[in-house]
Amino acid sequence: LRCAAEERRPALIVVDPLLKMVRVKDGNDYAEVTRAMEPLLALARETDAHILAVHHLGKGERPGGDAILGSTAIFAAVDTALILKRGDRYRTLSSIQRYGEDLEEIVLTLDSQTRRVTAGPKRAEADEAAMAEAILEFLRGQSAPVEEAEIQEGVEGRKAIQLRALRRLVEQGRVVRTGQGRRGNPFLYGISGFLVPDTPW
Repeated sequence: LRCAAEERRPALIVVDPLLKMVRVKDGNDYAEVTRAMEPLLALARETDAHILAVHHLGKGERPGGDAILGSTAIFAAVDTALILKRGDRYRTLSSIQRYGEDLEEIVLTLDSQTRRVTAGPKRAEADEAAMAEAILEFLRGQSAPVEEAEIQEGVEGRKAIQLRALRRLVEQGRVVRTGQGRRGNPFLYGISGFLVPDTPW
């Protein structure tokens, strides 16, 4: 790799996956991983090439650099960690930067025709939009306006996202809220136009 980099002077070198090149007996051993990573770091410094090393995340939900599989020496060796996650609905990308601002988690969109991947909205915005559609679908199936508790019971997802999505739908006029929000006169929610009686022509 060094010979090829010195001859061709590439701007970008991709190592995929990292541990196929950086051979270690124990990927959790900090000192061993640090020693194994040093030749790659030296190569980047001496050739001015950017080295992109592909590695896996560990199992479970772990925050920040702890999400990276194996020793924290891998995270400590890089200037930027790009965290790619696959969820039920979409894949997301975020970054942890040694310099500059981190990239907030965004949704990646794949064009099935061109196979091009583009940056979509922030994860929080995508979650809220998906929740809004689920709430609208639920309300369309109701014969009368319903209370907030019924929406929470009938629509899966985190309560905080449900509340934000519902408030946004009301602000946009896509959902109509009636009532005063107190005992005996609770808020009721229905599809916009649902609460308006039909006018015969």
